[in-house]
Amino acid sequence: MKRKSIITVSVILLAIVLVIVFMVFRHKKDSIAWKASPIRKGKITILVKATGTLNADTTVQVGTQVTGIVWKLFADYNSKVKKGQVIAVIDTTFLSASRATAQAALQSAQANLQQAQWTYDRDKILLNEKVIAASDFETAETNLAVARASEVSAQANLNHALINLQYAVITAPVTGTVISRDVELGQTVVSSFNSVTLFSIANDLTKMQVQADVDEADIGQVKVGQPVTFTVDAYPDEVFQGTVRQVRLQPVTVQNVVNYIVIIDVSNKDLKLMPGMTANISINVQEHDNILKVPANALSFTPPQSYIKAHPSIAGYREMNTKNSREEDIIENSGAFVEQTSGYVWVVRGDLVHPVKVKLGLSDGNYTEIESDSIRPREWVATGVRTGSYTSGGPSTSPFMPQFHRRK
Repeated sequence: MKRKSIITVSVILLAIVLVIVFMVFRHKKDSIAWKASPIRKGKITILVKATGTLNADTTVQVGTQVTGIVWKLFADYNSKVKKGQVIAVIDTTFLSASRATAQAALQSAQANLQQAQWTYDRDKILLNEKVIAASDFETAETNLAVARASEVSAQANLNHALINLQYAVITAPVTGTVISRDVELGQTVVSSFNSVTLFSIANDLTKMQVQADVDEADIGQVKVGQPVTFTVDAYPDEVFQGTVRQVRLQPVTVQNVVNYIVIIDVSNKDLKLMPGMTANISINVQEHDNILKVPANALSFTPPQSYIKAHPSIAGYREMNTKNSREEDIIENSGAFVEQTSGYVWVVRGDLVHPVKVKLGLSDGNYTEIESDSIRPREWVATGVRTGSYTSGGPSTSPFMPQFHRRK
């Protein structure tokens, strides 16, 4: 009898264990774990990215207007120069000879003028005394006019020779730093329609500018006064600041790609930035701060249909979602484009998720701004689902692990 009781108790205990195991495995099979992220308050910034080249704010090309051999150089790369300072001299041998020739021509013209004046004065007296004919006086009068014109021409040629002699001494047009020297001592420079460049002088290297190429798809968002951040390869860990000064209307087409040049003012007080550096820029075209934001994939997440069907309380969402889809199809088929201004997020409350309609704002691709009176910061929104066992009753406490909730 005692043995029979033990067997009966053992069978009951075994049955209980089997039921428990069955329920546990069934629970694991049917459970849904929600991958969730917190709703945060923060900032969303829309950036237009481009590349550009750094240049001095004002760069002056110094050339020559006379032909000759570079005789002396008084400036080199990185030289500090002041306005009016002599930086180069062209050999003046031929220029001095031209001046001497012009001076001689002027003296000859002046002598001819004096002779023509004497002849005119004499013939005028003789004409009054009716000693000579009127035609002879007219000849003397014409010769005097020609002699005067010849003197003026000779004087102009001398002035030209003197100016060329002055141009042989090349001075700095502005105060600044020599960033380029394009000639060598003894080199022959030839003056032509396009002046030969000898030096490039940056007026003030503490004020720089970035000349950026912005794609035509983004240029409509760029406005004067917008803040800019950029980096250069020389200082990869440092972020520099700037401001949009000008958006040029002239398009630049390279390989069928249309860009527009944007000029960005940059302060360079520590002289770290150098002309010619490549800048990777980000133009802050729009920014909203202290707003609610959720991961962008939270707006595209929808629970499994089995979950929606099992919860009649969200059946209305299914009907609204179907209606909205039909309206979007009608709009799409009509050829119109309507920007999406609202959507749904699934808020995790307890072990369930609930659809909440939200108004959409800015999106940077990673996070999207939302507005809703039914959502508070630090609530959680579902971004995914994982089917399987689940042992925790709430979000994971580790900030480095995905966050999960489950439905019983």
